[in-house]
Amino acid sequence: MPPALTAQALESAPVALRRLARAAYKRSATAEDLERLYKSTPHPCLCGIESPDCDHPQGEWALPICFVHLNPERIPMGLELDQRTPEAETVENINRGAFALVLVLTVKFMPADVFEILWPRVHECFHALMDYWGYFTAPDGWPQIRFYGEFMSLSLLYTRLDDNDRMRDTVRRTAGFPYIVARDWSYLPALLAGTVPGLDAAAHEEYLFGAVMNIGHSLAAARVDDASCFPLILAAVGSIQQLAALIIASFRSLLKAGTHMPPARLMYSFDCLMTLMSSSDMVLTLERTDDDWVDVSIGALTLELAKQDLVPILVDTLRFVRQLNTNLDQDLEADKLGTVDFLISTIARCLVFTLGGQMSLVARAVDAGLLAEALACLVLTEARLGDSANVAKAREIVESHLSTLLIRILGFSLMYLPSALALRRAINTITSAGMSALVQNYGPRKTLWLSGSPLFAILDRLDDPDDHLTRGLALKACDNPKCGVIRPRETLKRCSGCQALNYCSLACQRQDWRRPAGHRDTCDTYATGEHAFAAGIFTFAQRNYLRAIVHARYEQDWKAIYVEQIEVLIDAAPVQLAKNPLITLFDYSQQVPTPGRKVFPSGATGKSFAALVGLVHPELGDLLRRAKERPGRLDIHMIRIYDNLGARLVAMPLRTDNDWVHRRVRAIAEQFAGKADTAERRLGIEKAVEQMHEEYKGLGVTEIH
Repeated sequence: MPPALTAQALESAPVALRRLARAAYKRSATAEDLERLYKSTPHPCLCGIESPDCDHPQGEWALPICFVHLNPERIPMGLELDQRTPEAETVENINRGAFALVLVLTVKFMPADVFEILWPRVHECFHALMDYWGYFTAPDGWPQIRFYGEFMSLSLLYTRLDDNDRMRDTVRRTAGFPYIVARDWSYLPALLAGTVPGLDAAAHEEYLFGAVMNIGHSLAAARVDDASCFPLILAAVGSIQQLAALIIASFRSLLKAGTHMPPARLMYSFDCLMTLMSSSDMVLTLERTDDDWVDVSIGALTLELAKQDLVPILVDTLRFVRQLNTNLDQDLEADKLGTVDFLISTIARCLVFTLGGQMSLVARAVDAGLLAEALACLVLTEARLGDSANVAKAREIVESHLSTLLIRILGFSLMYLPSALALRRAINTITSAGMSALVQNYGPRKTLWLSGSPLFAILDRLDDPDDHLTRGLALKACDNPKCGVIRPRETLKRCSGCQALNYCSLACQRQDWRRPAGHRDTCDTYATGEHAFAAGIFTFAQRNYLRAIVHARYEQDWKAIYVEQIEVLIDAAPVQLAKNPLITLFDYSQQVPTPGRKVFPSGATGKSFAALVGLVHPELGDLLRRAKERPGRLDIHMIRIYDNLGARLVAMPLRTDNDWVHRRVRAIAEQFAGKADTAERRLGIEKAVEQMHEEYKGLGVTEIH
């Protein structure tokens, strides 16, 4: 057993090293001054040191500057003591650990050539410290775990190696390095079980934090050092099942300790666990025997976690984040807000990759209220942040994380779903059970944001193959309502009669043709020339009456245009469209169509929705104002209407490619422009459009626009 550190040996270390750090950071001393200061320090240990200001680009690099200036070849640089004394061995190893931590903390700003020279010595320091502190001899080695956490912060090392291939290659060539990482797992079961002898509650919390903090970065080590760490991790814990059990237990332990553990510590611990779970794209080679190798994906770990109640744990984690957000001081201190932001971002990343390709997990997440809990976090954050300028950036960050969470989970799931109908049912469940109760208590802008783009942007990929934003997706759902399977668009068979619907198989097409009110009832209409966008929903007169209304009101008030435009749609459409129409506007005056915001009013009627869009939504207002400033004809409107589940029922362009129709509509609009909006005026427009329709049929044209 190595000799224990004495109080005398550690007494002056923190003060002396702070002096050294301040002098190096201020750069007020020459290399000779730093060397003299260093040599005057009896025991330069790093216990309790406060790091220099990391915001300054030289702040983290300042400490190793003094070491490199002194003599990079002389490690350790301790006092010249008699090597036969225990104190000499203590000082030597403390110096080794101090230099190792300094290098890890500053690797981001260190030149690659310097790192390549010093890294082998740092690796030697790692091993020397591990052997010195009796790391392998539990329980005698337990009290020294704290020094390991303070000396060698592997989490910082790997995050700083992300953008430097040369440094990663240097670490990869280091023999034996994975063994350092794997040791973290060997003592985790005892910590979680609370069976470590001689540890009080405070020490147990301290060691547990240090252990959990390095769990996720064990996988980061595997990413840096090929697959050599993961077999050692499995050897330490026994199996994938036990590994998943340890992760679940770690989450529960952190949530239990959340009431008294500092937020910063929880932040790092959650991040490490989620780093481990979010690496589902990795495939590692695991060694079972000398002659038997097998490839195992980290996805196997994800599935095992799902079996062991991962989803409820994540729901509890989100609730914990929401509670932490609720307890924030009103002044929103920067460090606390940063903690909440960090937790939300890491949870979002974990959910995206963990639930992404597993429909069963998505369904369980919906049933457990996971996505509704994420929305609750967003609504709470919105309500607390308010509209003050100093928190606008924070609101943007939090909203970005949660919108990414919702969109990417559903988007990833969409790629693997066996049925588009399952996705629609899931979204409908979220809408009815999770969102409606939340959004009713908040302002219109929050209602529009929550119930709009995050959920229904995914449905555009299913139901809107002509949208220029989704052409690159190359996926399409079968148009048989009882199927909805998603396939590459080029593999679907198009109806030969109307060329409008797509089916995954002849059987699906036959089933849709034979069902009551099926495709048989609409295909003939398409085949005879009725416009494919509006067939069966709006007549020729209704469509052109709407066009004339919009053009006539163009010079008046853009708010009134919207109100009247949507009221006409509601009046002309079947009853089932009157509750929740989803309107999408496109600006065709640009070379590339620019979509307006898609808005879905949860629980609103059509007419109140019209007023909501016209008076509240800023993006739509800006779109119309920009169009109004440009000279020439109005050509900014295209209306799409969706049912309550998000299925597109009709898309009607308010601009027609038929020049004759367009000229007549403009003439009617000019005739009634500027007049008061009365029943007499509407009747006049309607009669003018009907007369135009008769003239159009008299031309002998069969195509209806």
